[in-house]
Amino acid sequence: MYDSAHSKELLAKSQAASLQALELDDSLSAAHYTLAMNRLITSWDWLGAEVEARRAIEVNPSNASAHWWYSDLLVFQGRMTEAKVEIQRAQELNPFSVEIYMTATVRLYYERRYDEFIERCQEWVQRDPSLEWNCHHGLGAAYVQMGKHEQAIAELREALKSSTIYAHTATELANALAVAGHRKEAMKLLDTVEYVPWKTMGAALVYAGLGEKDEAFRSLEKAIELGAPWPFVILLKVDPRFDSLRPDSRFAELLRRINLPP
Repeated sequence: MYDSAHSKELLAKSQAASLQALELDDSLSAAHYTLAMNRLITSWDWLGAEVEARRAIEVNPSNASAHWWYSDLLVFQGRMTEAKVEIQRAQELNPFSVEIYMTATVRLYYERRYDEFIERCQEWVQRDPSLEWNCHHGLGAAYVQMGKHEQAIAELREALKSSTIYAHTATELANALAVAGHRKEAMKLLDTVEYVPWKTMGAALVYAGLGEKDEAFRSLEKAIELGAPWPFVILLKVDPRFDSLRPDSRFAELLRRINLPP
């Protein structure tokens, strides 16, 4: 999902492995939920993905990861009430999983519950000190949406010092700089992102932040064509960074291109 340079190759291997596993044993929950996400990422097959995600839970209702991944699928579609039920079940089944706890936290961001999101982000580091950059990144993203521009930029600069996914944090910081009106600096930072699909999605964020809607839509269209990295295009329906574009009829057309209803 996160190895951008090799994503197509790895997704093809993942799908082949999942299908082979299910030929051997259709009751393998992990093979079903892995196939679900593969179908979603590679072909925007939301119906097929949901069938596989539900099957993963059906064959093993006690698999926390199956509930977790199904929760993600529901969030992408804006089905937040259903997603909450699934992630809560995942936490009940595996209360010590930091990854599941982080997923439950991130859902709050997409629900625009920023104060709660920030409080939970700060708890990540208490559970695992290595997540400090993730915490700074999360705080910065929330502060952007809250209009706290200087705090957002400060947090994201701190996150960039140790981020393990440089392009992810760099594009988030570029968006924060753009929203704050620092166009030149935002563009300069965006130029440091080497992988073209990720840079293209970053450009969409920057132009949206600057209020340059035509350029933002052109970048989003190109990002979809290029297969921009997981999970950004797939989050279009719920991503608050693109809220300024939603009233435009072109946004509904973008959602249709990835098989999502407006």
